[in-house]
Amino acid sequence: MSVDIESHLYRADSWLKRARDSSDHLDGQFIFCWIALNALYGQRENESGPPRDRQDLHIFLGRIAGCEAAAALALHKGRHFWSNATDALRIGLFGVLDGLLRSQLRTLNGRSKTAADDDFRDRKFFFVHSCKVRPVPATLTAPPDAVIASCARRHLVEEIVALGPRAVCFLGHNTLPAAGILGLAIDDRAITAELKSENGQWNGLGMATVQPIRGAEPRTGRAIRCLFDEARLLRSG
Repeated sequence: MSVDIESHLYRADSWLKRARDSSDHLDGQFIFCWIALNALYGQRENESGPPRDRQDLHIFLGRIAGCEAAAALALHKGRHFWSNATDALRIGLFGVLDGLLRSQLRTLNGRSKTAADDDFRDRKFFFVHSCKVRPVPATLTAPPDAVIASCARRHLVEEIVALGPRAVCFLGHNTLPAAGILGLAIDDRAITAELKSENGQWNGLGMATVQPIRGAEPRTGRAIRCLFDEARLLRSG
């Protein structure tokens, strides 16, 4: 564990202890818990620069939301978007984005997974798993639809509200139970969507399309271009 990560964890843990010791002061508990969260996502190099607290929080939440539990028992062991540079969906999506944005994500990914991750995030993209559990038994390609839908209602809604994206795109037929919370079908159509949670609400565009793998890359590219055009995410020229 790096010294920087240890420092973040130490500071966060010390403020959480202050919160636990303030059980008779709810306002104090809230403040101490918020400082503990800030200790986790705040970047020291930014303390002397212009305020970017919200941006740091979005990056932190994106990393947390994008992480997937170890898939030691899953059908596709260890090959997931955030965990392996050779993941087929990762390579396919980077290729689609390169075609739309004239970026070099796929080339970067071949050289350094970390560099590709950083460039992906710097472009304000987030990859979030609709379901936070691996399929059991391991022969399944995805958890049951009811599990995916339950995860989406309980966790994905909060993640979308926290991240506040201009557009959300669900990739693959297995995400359909989650896409249903936005009223989406796998039809490549961009629609206006809204979500509400206890912590806020989100308004933006939603779409569901196929994964950019096994020859489906052109269809995914056309769908995402449509979504980008609707959200005005593509620069002319």
